[in-house]
Amino acid sequence: MNDEIRTIVGDLRNRLERLYAKDLHRVVLYGSHCRSGATVESDIDVLVVLSGEVNAAQEISRTIDDVSEISLRHNVVISCMFISRDEYEKGQGPLLTNVQREGIAI
Repeated sequence: MNDEIRTIVGDLRNRLERLYAKDLHRVVLYGSHCRSGATVESDIDVLVVLSGEVNAAQEISRTIDDVSEISLRHNVVISCMFISRDEYEKGQGPLLTNVQREGIAI
C-alpha cells in the first residue's frame, strides 16, 4: 500500500469511527491495493465489519456522502462492502477467505 492509499483509507477509517463509534469492529483493505497489483484505474476495496445485524443497502446510504467526498477529493473510486462481525468471523465463501488471508487492517 502506497502513502496516498494509506492517507485515503486512514481518512475513511476516521470518518467511519465517528459515524459508527463502538459498532465499528474492523476495517480491512483488500483487493489489488493490498497485493501491490493496483493500477491507476483500480478501485479501493474496503470491507467494513460492524457489530450486530447489517443491512448493506442502509449502510451504503449512511456512508455515501463521506465515501463520495473522499473519492472525489482524491480522484479514486472507493468500494465499501458491509458485513456483520458474526459473518466476518465465520469467514465462509471465497471472498471472505481471501480478505482474511490477504487483507490489511486499517
